[in-house]
Amino acid sequence: MELKVAANRAGLEIVEPPLLEGRSGTMHRFGFVARDQSSTFAFDFYNEVTEIELLRSAIKGIDTGAKVNVVTLTGETTETALLFASELKARILDTRNYVRAFEKQLIETTSD
Repeated sequence: MELKVAANRAGLEIVEPPLLEGRSGTMHRFGFVARDQSSTFAFDFYNEVTEIELLRSAIKGIDTGAKVNVVTLTGETTETALLFASELKARILDTRNYVRAFEKQLIETTSD
């Protein structure tokens, strides 16, 4: 998986299985999780992204503190989900750009 290669290149630990415990005590499952001492990056994969999938992932991110990326496998995203994404500080990506977006996110995070 390309995400694993990018995470390894950045020196991140890959979390297997991709589960994170939230502040609420709830265990949240993601499609992929990588982290270092200061940041956790999580990815959820959906066939299409509507406001329901986006909210589901955003809530997991709020509870765990992870930087959540939502990937649409078909490229289909509703307009409402796109509007919510900016409000929720979530990223909706597609299969053409999610690895490149992750690498850019790593650069932005380490330069903060």
